[in-house]
Amino acid sequence: MCGRLAQYRDAERYFELLRPNPAAPFAQTSFAHAPVYNVSPGTDPMIIRAGGDGPEPATAHWGYRGRAPRMYVNARVEKAATSGYWKPLWERGRILVPADGWFEWTGDKPNRQPHFIHRTDDAPLLLAAILGSDGFAIVTSSADAGLLDVHDRRPIALTAEGALEWLSPDTSSEDALLVTATQALGETEFAWHAVTRAMGNVKYQAADAVAPIGDAAPGTAD
Repeated sequence: MCGRLAQYRDAERYFELLRPNPAAPFAQTSFAHAPVYNVSPGTDPMIIRAGGDGPEPATAHWGYRGRAPRMYVNARVEKAATSGYWKPLWERGRILVPADGWFEWTGDKPNRQPHFIHRTDDAPLLLAAILGSDGFAIVTSSADAGLLDVHDRRPIALTAEGALEWLSPDTSSEDALLVTATQALGETEFAWHAVTRAMGNVKYQAADAVAPIGDAAPGTAD
């Protein structure tokens, strides 16, 4: 699952990925986004949704309950497009969650080691997500395990072209599913490094939550 991520860049930096002309002015200059190095479910991070004049920033609650007895923070792509629970969100609630990376853990409790996963070129990520009346869930891949934990699932990070198609209300549910399969970043486009175990506490918000620790070499999926 994807249960922790980072959003520490300015909103404008995320939107640069979605503008055909990166030099064009940012329309939503009044949107305030404070850096968050340790975003957890139950909080209200920044999202990007389809607006009347194109993609627009907003905030939303991370976690969707709907009519279920529990809250879901992730939606499996192989079920989200067709199940009665997720399908209305898939059809009408597709959004993006901008991120600078996400976290995966390795090892056994109580000594599990967190790692920060990011793009090899350090560009921001645009994660596919679906939004309902009380919150959103990040869509996770059916084809790929976590980059570090083979029992995990990783979020679907889209190319800029794929992200715009995912957001568009003109994109059908079937085409949106195709986008997740053909416009997702591959595992070789990610790198990772171990970070402080202190970030396991959701209250830990220091910038070093994403900083490398120790002498271990960064990892990549070669």
